[in-house]
Amino acid sequence: MVKNAWDWEWSSARAHITGHDSSGLLDMDFWQKKFKAKGWKEYLEKTAENEAITANIRYATSKGYLMGSEETAIRLERLLGKQLRPKKRGRKPKAVIQSLKK
Repeated sequence: MVKNAWDWEWSSARAHITGHDSSGLLDMDFWQKKFKAKGWKEYLEKTAENEAITANIRYATSKGYLMGSEETAIRLERLLGKQLRPKKRGRKPKAVIQSLKK
């Protein structure tokens, strides 16, 4: 575990703060048109101090859940063709199981 997001080797925060992406995976030109490194670092520091946000990030990460609104999840599911929201837990009702067998 690292104290700051930019200290983690694989974090995009490092690239966004330094302006250099050693992985070559990020579109730094696009990002730098929208944001400035100093402002992004300050935003990350301020966000890390907010215990509610930090708790939500940790919960979502520990469960493998998307952290975002329901609308965002639905839009991404459609775009990616993949389920991102958690399914209902437990067995399916007997009627549903029998209808699947037909």
